[in-house]
Amino acid sequence: MEIIEQLFPAAIDFLMNQLGVYVLGMRSNTTAARKHERRYVTASSTVSSSGYRPVLVNSVTLDRHVETRERFGGNVILDYKLPSGSIKSVNMISRLNSNDDDIIRR
Repeated sequence: MEIIEQLFPAAIDFLMNQLGVYVLGMRSNTTAARKHERRYVTASSTVSSSGYRPVLVNSVTLDRHVETRERFGGNVILDYKLPSGSIKSVNMISRLNSNDDDIIRR
C-alpha cells in the first residue's frame, strides 16, 4: 500500500484579534491491492448445538484488485469573539475519486 498525503494549513486574525480564520486543505493519494471474494450457502435450516446453522463453502475466488483513490478535502473555521463568548462556524468539503486499475482472478 502506498499513501501520499499533503496538508495545506493557514491561520490569520482580523479586526484586532476579534475574528480568527483557519483554513486547511488536504490532498491524499492511496494505492492498495485488496484480495477478497467468498461464496457460501447455508448447509442446513436447523440450528446446531453451537447455536449456528452449518455453512458449506462451495467456492473460493482469490482476486487481486488494485485500486487508486485520490481524496481532496478542506475546511474553514471562523471564530468571532464577543464580549461574553464567541461565535464559531465550521465548513467542510471533501471529494473522493476512485480508479479500479485491474482485477486478476485466480
